[in-house]
Amino acid sequence: MTSSGSATSRAAASFRRAALGAALALLAAAPSAAQSPVTPIEFELSRSVQQTLVRVQELWLQWVGATLQDNRARADEALRGLTVAAREIGFAHFPDLALGAVAQARQSAASNNFERARRQLAAAEVLDPGRPDTAFAEAAVAHAEGSWFRAAWATARALSRALGGPERQQIFSSVVLWSLLVLLVASALFVGFLAANHGRSVVRVLSSALSPPLPSWAAAGLVAFLVLGPLALPSGLYWALMLASALLWTFATKSQRAVLVVGWLLTLATPWATDVLQRQLSLAHSPPMRAFAAFEQGRLYGGFFSDLHVLRTALPEVPAALELVADVHRTLGQWELARSIYRRTLYDEPENIPVLLNLGAYHFRKGAYAAANGYFERAAHSPHPSAAAWYNLSLGYSDAYMFDESRNALTEARRIDGAAVDVWIATANPDRVLTFNGSLGRGKTLREELVTAWQGDRAAIGGPGDSRWMGIAAVVAALAVALGFGLLRKRAIQAPAPREEAQGRSAVVRWTRRMVPAIDGIEAGSGPLAWSNLVLLCALGLLPQSFELAGDPPVAGWSGRAIATALAALGMATYLTIRIRSGWRGEEE
Repeated sequence: MTSSGSATSRAAASFRRAALGAALALLAAAPSAAQSPVTPIEFELSRSVQQTLVRVQELWLQWVGATLQDNRARADEALRGLTVAAREIGFAHFPDLALGAVAQARQSAASNNFERARRQLAAAEVLDPGRPDTAFAEAAVAHAEGSWFRAAWATARALSRALGGPERQQIFSSVVLWSLLVLLVASALFVGFLAANHGRSVVRVLSSALSPPLPSWAAAGLVAFLVLGPLALPSGLYWALMLASALLWTFATKSQRAVLVVGWLLTLATPWATDVLQRQLSLAHSPPMRAFAAFEQGRLYGGFFSDLHVLRTALPEVPAALELVADVHRTLGQWELARSIYRRTLYDEPENIPVLLNLGAYHFRKGAYAAANGYFERAAHSPHPSAAAWYNLSLGYSDAYMFDESRNALTEARRIDGAAVDVWIATANPDRVLTFNGSLGRGKTLREELVTAWQGDRAAIGGPGDSRWMGIAAVVAALAVALGFGLLRKRAIQAPAPREEAQGRSAVVRWTRRMVPAIDGIEAGSGPLAWSNLVLLCALGLLPQSFELAGDPPVAGWSGRAIATALAALGMATYLTIRIRSGWRGEEE
């Protein structure tokens, strides 16, 4: 009984540390109301916002304590308080707290307390709906319970969430890199098998061209140096394969030459594709774009305000960045701070409709209807028709007792977009007038401005590397060698290469050829069919790396490698079964 109580105490202490860590991660940028309002991240937060964030921490710790005590009523009350606090600061989700709940659910499952684990996962779903981390944890809990069907279903749902969420870009990049790797390895194996088939002929041509004047032993040594020398260079295998493909060009059939051309094109495309993917991922994972994506999704994570400050530091005078900062202030309810930044944005973009509407909304809230209508009128008479501008103007005219003008403005709004106006009228809006996060439609502009600001900073967003030029140089050199060797072959004296007769092959050789039909295909002069067989084998062999070449997605419990490994094993088993059955039929015939 004592040991059980001690274990429970240790588990409770572990849960509290996890809970406190999640809360502190969320509130690292938000000092309490009793602290100095100056924050180390230089993003100003009002006292009310700070108090709300502190209340979030307190509610989180209350939820953790109630969960550990299995007090469902108190836990549900704390969870409702967290959702209310999220609405107060304009954000819908707390991803750090959701991850904390997921971690606790895994620990509860490890302690065989599956009912508590399910409640914690349900809370994680409320704190940040649709996270793949939660579904992966649900799969782990179901697996621990022995429910394989629920575990498989939860895993499928987790993968679907990951492919449809912010993680999809990294997963897509990994799959693209994996595809290029499969094609490159298959092309390299194709060149290797082609060299095994025609290598002696290449050596005889080179030897006959060098002797005379060189003695036969010197010619043989020089040929070995020319063929194997590239292996001693940096990226030696790459250069050796390129040289081999060039030397084999004259012995290859038309279909085999087509495969060699595909391989050369891959050497050109791969460095370019890698650089593009690297820049995209580096930019997407940079603090400014991470903050932009979180604001777009309504997720308030621990480093949000720090990342937002990096954006403002990197783009101090860019209107799109200023508008984003102002939109965040307004979302938090910090209208005064938002107003000053909106006015600075309007100086550079006098016809920015969302900024005009938000400034008008600020004055409308203050009861300064003349000033509000001034901004609404500027937005309504901009070159781009805006139903929202006319709708806000109708409300501003109405509160200013200009009822005829209000009706006319509402009529104009309905003319531009009647369906939207009906929705606005039917939707409860405490501010009455419409406000917009116009910065969320300017993600492309922000990315372009960041690339320009960080131009030349390879560590920040990546950049073109020397591999592009190496690929171009390798292909040009291969073309030159293929042309020169073709002319040399015409003047060289050579004997036909002896072929190994099928009846002289051992059982191991025969079965190897049946397992890898590409070998016989290359000997028969086939190109695409042999290459496609090698692509299939490389795809199955490299499938476990398909989701990790661009780094593991930022998902707790990510099991992509395990799933890919299982699929690779199943695919390889199916392939071997088909080839073995085909081989037995061949032996019987």
